[in-house]
Amino acid sequence: MRNTIQASTIIYFIGGGADKTRERFGIIKWGPTNLMGLVKAAFDMSKGAGCETKYYGYLDKKKIINSIVKQKLKDPEIRINLVGHSRGGSVAKDIAMRALRKLNIRANLVVSLDPVKAKPRNRYRVPSKKNIQNVDTFICIYANPIKRDATDYIAMVGGQYGMRLKPSCHYFVDANVNHGQPMPMLKVVLDTTGKNAWEMLLKESRKA
Repeated sequence: MRNTIQASTIIYFIGGGADKTRERFGIIKWGPTNLMGLVKAAFDMSKGAGCETKYYGYLDKKKIINSIVKQKLKDPEIRINLVGHSRGGSVAKDIAMRALRKLNIRANLVVSLDPVKAKPRNRYRVPSKKNIQNVDTFICIYANPIKRDATDYIAMVGGQYGMRLKPSCHYFVDANVNHGQPMPMLKVVLDTTGKNAWEMLLKESRKA
């Protein structure tokens, strides 16, 4: 009979536009790029035994919320963490600070990697003091490279708004990284101690 370790923490990796889907940006068709899927795969190679990871697209907001509710019903002590890129960064923030707050479920670590509005018609949702209180640590990386590429212009047109979140973050970095590079964003140094979001997630994954 196989011994199983019950997860003490769960991390949701949420992709952006054209990550798990094929989408059109003007005349350009793009995806699926599987960017956050690749990040999850790399993370799974080093994470702790008591950590479970899941990978969703930004269109899976309701599925993610339902999954979190089921996890908390199964184990009320399990720690919930969300990492989203681009449109997924906006969804991760909104799930943690709006949906979970209403359900009285705290989020432990939330990482928004250059968030872009989940839908172009959406308004810019900046967390209030009440919203942010539902998250233990909120990290936002704003992609502002010296040399832009196509992904940066797509993010700008789509509604890039990381800079607006600066007053609401525990850690905010204006990074010289292109929008389409979630892994380098995770490894950007956050403060003078040299820590980064990747290391913080790994540390979280190894907690008992």
